[in-house]
Amino acid sequence: MKPVQEWAHIDGTWQFSVSTPIGLRVEKFPLGVEVNDEVDGTRMVKLTSWERAVMNTAIVPKDAQKAASFGIMTMRRYLVGAGESAKLVLEMRIGDIIAFREFTRVA
Repeated sequence: MKPVQEWAHIDGTWQFSVSTPIGLRVEKFPLGVEVNDEVDGTRMVKLTSWERAVMNTAIVPKDAQKAASFGIMTMRRYLVGAGESAKLVLEMRIGDIIAFREFTRVA
């Protein structure tokens, strides 16, 4: 089973949900608000903003020592194309490492 991702703008907040074989994961991205999160047991703070048509999220560990060694992880989400054939691109960057994921609509 391939993960299925959906995104919606609900009550002023962008919300992404992913259905996977292990269950539904929902992430909310209120703009300009620090959100506490946990990634692999590490407490993080996320801050999301818009830059033109790109949604940017900065993710930083709450622990100062981990933040110094980990740095800031940035995630950029944007559409490529338009209409039904548009793809959502997720660009993740930590230091000089960059990864991309593309999501397409399912019928």
